Amino acid sequence: MGVRCVVAATVAGIAAAGTADAQVSTGTICIASFADQSLAEPMLQPRPGPNSEYTFKIDGRPVARIKTGQPAVRIDNVPVDRPVRVAVFLGSTPTETVILDLRRQRRLCLALAYGYANWRVSDPSLCKC
Repeated sequence: MGVRCVVAATVAGIAAAGTADAQVSTGTICIASFADQSLAEPMLQPRPGPNSEYTFKIDGRPVARIKTGQPAVRIDNVPVDRPVRVAVFLGSTPTETVILDLRRQRRLCLALAYGYANWRVSDPSLCKC
């Protein structure tokens, strides 16, 4: 009977430790480098030019900036316990808001779609974070 209690306590301890790790776990979003799109077909969405800068906010908090031609930017400590709202600004102009859910996949790559000038979850090979 004493052995059963020890095993049960050990299993309960492992389960509790696993739960605690899952609660503090965070994810990563990698923002891919982007190029000047000022010569692309005209669209309603503002396009980045040779001196453009995008700002990214997660749940209203500024977390990253990336300029035309700059290497990829890594955003760490992204919550994984709920979807997050990512607001994107080109200069001071809001361009889009996306909802990302990192509960299943802890690392996402956002890349600027050429011609559409919107940010999309993309193939991780596009991000070099």
